[in-house]
Amino acid sequence: MLRIHLNLGTLVGLPSTSAGPSLTAVGGLSPAQAQQVLEAGYDGVQEAAPGGASRTVCEQFETSIAGVIPENDLRDFAYRSKDRGHLLATVITGDGFESDDDAARIVETFLEAEAAAEFPMNLETHRGSVTQDPFRTARLLERFPELRLNGDFSHWVSAYSPMPGGIAELSEVLGLVCSRTASLHGRMSDASRVQLSLADAVAVKPLFEELWRRCLRNAANSARPFIFAPELLSPLAGYAPFAASDSSVAEASDRFADASSLQLLARDLCGRRIDNKWEALSYEPSADLNDVSLEEYRTSSRCPELKGRARIARVDDLSGFLEGAASGDAWLVKLGSVADDEAKVRPLLEALLDKADACGVRVLLETSRGTVAHDPVRAQCLTEYEPRVRFALNFGEWHFGGEFLLNPPQAIACTRRLLPFVDAVAAVQGTAEKLRLEGPSGWNTMHHQLARAIGAASTLGWQIMIPPVQRKTASPKWLQTLRAQD
Repeated sequence: MLRIHLNLGTLVGLPSTSAGPSLTAVGGLSPAQAQQVLEAGYDGVQEAAPGGASRTVCEQFETSIAGVIPENDLRDFAYRSKDRGHLLATVITGDGFESDDDAARIVETFLEAEAAAEFPMNLETHRGSVTQDPFRTARLLERFPELRLNGDFSHWVSAYSPMPGGIAELSEVLGLVCSRTASLHGRMSDASRVQLSLADAVAVKPLFEELWRRCLRNAANSARPFIFAPELLSPLAGYAPFAASDSSVAEASDRFADASSLQLLARDLCGRRIDNKWEALSYEPSADLNDVSLEEYRTSSRCPELKGRARIARVDDLSGFLEGAASGDAWLVKLGSVADDEAKVRPLLEALLDKADACGVRVLLETSRGTVAHDPVRAQCLTEYEPRVRFALNFGEWHFGGEFLLNPPQAIACTRRLLPFVDAVAAVQGTAEKLRLEGPSGWNTMHHQLARAIGAASTLGWQIMIPPVQRKTASPKWLQTLRAQD
């Protein structure tokens, strides 16, 4: 049974030009505003934990709830959600730094809470959470056949589409995930923005339609409600870009109108026939999308001798590698794919470093999305079996790929463990400018956390730059922090 609920985050901060009711926060939805949402064609609303709608709204209208819930609070959350009369809850939990065993323990706690309260809950696919990694998510689904997901595929498309081969490399994983998805968040993304206006989503719309269509077929076969909830957040939340790079107010589109279009799309997709052939997993961003210039690395590192860069995917890619390089040079390399396991990565990395040693050249692995150094955990694993490895650290890529700064203590601890293996760091603001990931306010919030994470940089001789185009949008506190480290 398909039900369309509007996630209340869509209404937060809507400008006066929007057709929808505006909320100052996720809480405070009135019965009159809820009625306005229903008149726009929705079956109900989705509030955000700990509560975005009054009990009156919950009693008079159909509601669901979405929340970021710590492991220890899952049982209480399940009982509270049931008591408020919600049809369903979607849950984000964990932080993405867990081992497989830790992740399994969290899922066990989640399922026990769901069973104890006799209330349906779906685990959301989300960066910076236990389901951040699609490969591990698939392993969890195989281990726990009763686990059901809330698919927010915008996170995985943004984080993993830069891998060699693009999203098509995830087809096997996505087949399993779609078969176990019991609710959806409606939002489209690409490799540089976690939330797109529909006008900007032309390239990725076929991909999301394919994913949603495969998930929505579960709606007809499930006794529990299948909720599709458009969730289009304000640019101040850090997902959607502002209309212009120097604006802190203008939005790229009317989010309420875009959400209404997504509602109609979901109803249409739910009735379409599905075969076993994937039709639209071809999205792959341009190769230079997340490129950081050599000049940025030279001026913000201990490696002024950086000479070139390369993408290496296989051992036989090394045949022409370092041709013409001189002893003492340093090269940047994007190595392999995040989909590669240790059995594939280890010989590739060893062969790469052996060749570099023979030429007297230093090789630095870029910490880029989609590569073997996709996230801090994977990078740490590389150092454990190959102590010669050295990195060119790109904080923007790591944050965008995993929202690790949702959990600053873990991100900082993991980054500090890698510092002995880091010889270069990308200019933080330079990366932000190239990727156009978030509005100025979102990036400044992130930068305060990054300043803590790179506190040891000055002791290693790093200079962190802010290009002039970003200086006017950076907060005074952030600038003072950087000046203290220069």
